[in-house]
Amino acid sequence: MNAPVTIPLLKIFAKGFFRANAGMLIFFFVTAISYGFFMETVGDVKLLPEETLTYYHFIIVMTFISSPLVAMIMSVIWLLYTIKSWSYVVKQLAMRDNAFIFYSVSSLKKAGQFKSWMLVQLMILLPVIIYVLFAGIFGMIFHYYLLPALIFLYVFILTTSSAFLYLHAVNRLQDGNTQSFLLRIVQGWSKPYFSLGIYQMMDRMKLSYLLTKVLSYGIITTMVLSFETPYQDVRVAGIAMLAIATSHSYILYQLQRFEETRLSLFRNMPYNRLVLFIQLAIVYVLLILPECIWLFSRYHLMLGMQALLFGIGTALFFRCSLYWSGLRMKRYLPVVFFSFIVLLYVVMFNLIAVFTWLLFLISCVIFYKTFYNQQVVMSWPAERLEK
Repeated sequence: MNAPVTIPLLKIFAKGFFRANAGMLIFFFVTAISYGFFMETVGDVKLLPEETLTYYHFIIVMTFISSPLVAMIMSVIWLLYTIKSWSYVVKQLAMRDNAFIFYSVSSLKKAGQFKSWMLVQLMILLPVIIYVLFAGIFGMIFHYYLLPALIFLYVFILTTSSAFLYLHAVNRLQDGNTQSFLLRIVQGWSKPYFSLGIYQMMDRMKLSYLLTKVLSYGIITTMVLSFETPYQDVRVAGIAMLAIATSHSYILYQLQRFEETRLSLFRNMPYNRLVLFIQLAIVYVLLILPECIWLFSRYHLMLGMQALLFGIGTALFFRCSLYWSGLRMKRYLPVVFFSFIVLLYVVMFNLIAVFTWLLFLISCVIFYKTFYNQQVVMSWPAERLEK
């Protein structure tokens, strides 16, 4: 290993990637897996014997290593995750502070460069590597060899193709100031204040949005398969909208971050706070338009509207909590987690109607009281916001 070159690459790209995307990793790996464990026992909220819980966990393990459908879904998520790492590394290479890399790395032979980039990508894919090892060990124990072998081959292809991409990028200086295709299309469109976050998401957060939609439709599929009559019970729709709102909490955080760091000047404009609060709800509805189509195509109007309002109230509470806590992920994550647990019990006890309006009221009060709190803007180190 070319340690004098590989170690700086690991610190700049691998460690930097995890630091810059810590929130996304927590939401899309920990939350998704925890949700899968919960859904296996969603119909039995009573205390279960230890043997029964062990059996459910065993079923989930076997599903991971024996189900082609689960393997296909995970493969898509890993591909999107890998593309996210490509975007990060290429952007970092385009930064002036990292210009020395073009001289230090390119001084090595191509084979040495390739090995270094392979190690960098293996470190970036560490969550995936853990899954592969997990699948391989259990596959050997329970004699499932084909699917773990294919998973290993797939991850090897992702790693080598990533290394070739980085090798090409570092030996060919790129211009990082080109305007995106989306901005060229909409540059003549009218852009009201509430829509700026949507444009930012579609321009800079496309992969995060796509990953969220994959997780969201995985939730919808789980809803359909986990209940005998999923389209007659408002609690099923309520759980679905609660889980969808939780899966979008990372996007909501990024929209709030964009508002605090790029649009703070708009707080000096004569906007009515009630109107701005309603616009937050409109933005969330625009974010979940595909889910809304599914909701109203499966549930009748009144039941679907009740579930949708509950989901909007939950999302507004997540978003407005950021005005109170600032851009502090350590505060935001516990709010999302404990709110999900509490609201889950609310749904199970069929208290959706009452808590929907309570969520709207609490969110509105938090927004009204903290919107002009200028200390929120300074609650995250500036150098980390620029990443």
